[in-house]
Amino acid sequence: MVAINTILKKQELPTRVIDARSNDPVLEARVMDVAARFICSCGACGEKPLEICKCDTAVEERQFIRGLLQSGRSLDQVTLEVRDRYGWAKPDFTVSPDSESRVSGRSFDAISDSGVAGAGTLRLPDRDGVSKSTELPSQQRKTSIAMVTDRNDVFSHFTCPCGRCGIDELKDCECNHPRGAAEVKGFVDEKIRENRFTVAQLIDEVERTYGSRKN
Repeated sequence: MVAINTILKKQELPTRVIDARSNDPVLEARVMDVAARFICSCGACGEKPLEICKCDTAVEERQFIRGLLQSGRSLDQVTLEVRDRYGWAKPDFTVSPDSESRVSGRSFDAISDSGVAGAGTLRLPDRDGVSKSTELPSQQRKTSIAMVTDRNDVFSHFTCPCGRCGIDELKDCECNHPRGAAEVKGFVDEKIRENRFTVAQLIDEVERTYGSRKN
């Protein structure tokens, strides 16, 4: 009977995702090159860089990257596919606009080589059909898709909506009350992972769902 219980307990243990690294050092270096452009998307490990995080989600993402690279895709193409599937790209990663058009057909706000978030250039067709680079105006940057680095910008527009903790600033609160800071921040993180909301739209989503927007 004890032996049966032991077997059952072993069967109940969660299955860990295996980090199945290859023996190809060049491939593994390329996997890390792509992973370095992202933060782990699980939302529970403290926003660790994807290349060093050891949680199951991070291992799964790196395995996804590895498989795409083994299929012959370029670093830029893999970066875009990871971004579209998992989100949580760092604000300073750069891909070729040509790669963007091949992967999804959408325009892409490329971040400048200086690594400054929001200081990118946009490839635009000239009258003769030749692409040219144009500095993104500040207003257009505000319409860019929100990233994990925009979280506090969203939080700063709200007080904690739980009504119990007495903390005015949502960004400073970590309460677990119903409709509290932890719930709201998780809601924002989930919306960011969807990779389709601007900061302004996220603020509207939070206000519509939880209220407590500052005047």
